Amino acid sequence: MTETSILSKEEFIKRTELLEDRLERWLKLGLIIPVGHTAGEVSFFAPSQLETIEKIRTLLGLGYDEEEVAKIIRRVGLPSSEGQASEVPQKLRTVGELAQICDLNTRTIKHWEEKGLLQPDARSEGGFRLYGPASVARCKRIVDLQNLGYTLEQIHGMDEMLLEIEPLGETLKAELSDEVIGTLETHSVALKKRIKMVRDSAKRLEDLLKRRGKLVSTLKSQLEKQIKNQKQAHDE
Repeated sequence: MTETSILSKEEFIKRTELLEDRLERWLKLGLIIPVGHTAGEVSFFAPSQLETIEKIRTLLGLGYDEEEVAKIIRRVGLPSSEGQASEVPQKLRTVGELAQICDLNTRTIKHWEEKGLLQPDARSEGGFRLYGPASVARCKRIVDLQNLGYTLEQIHGMDEMLLEIEPLGETLKAELSDEVIGTLETHSVALKKRIKMVRDSAKRLEDLLKRRGKLVSTLKSQLEKQIKNQKQAHDE
């Protein structure tokens, strides 16, 4: 999992020395496009877009106005405009947002990072950790495995179980061997056994709850009948 450096809007303004109202105008005109937003809709930019700003300034210095530059970008783009390409996920979440959506606390996420189970997908220059959709899925999968009785140490040893299908396929292509395939099969068999155990346990508990429910219903009915008989006897 590769961590990407990004710039928050404030960091981008500081690095480019743009006035905020000018950046807002350029965003509306499409001169510069954020590579994405956090779940809280905060814009962020790739470091390569710093070069894009300089190219826009060069065109403005040649006498083009902002609307004309916008037309140039729409029609032919900027020379080698790498900054317009997205280098990071389109939706990133702060550690607090990740914890909330996964029903965890931030201390748990930090602990998983220390154990090597998780790492940010991106980090702002201010040091804020940000996580993409794959990290959300990864956290939920860790919880699922813990619910099946796996320890964090065991989960760390079966990392391929935490990957989405496409990244897993790429990983296997890059490291294809009998050992890798054997490990994947072993983990899959073990996981199926645990799932069956949990399902069997859940069925037994469901049956127990049903029996207890019937018992409670019977006792409740008997109590109501007893109270009714006592009331009739009292009235007589």
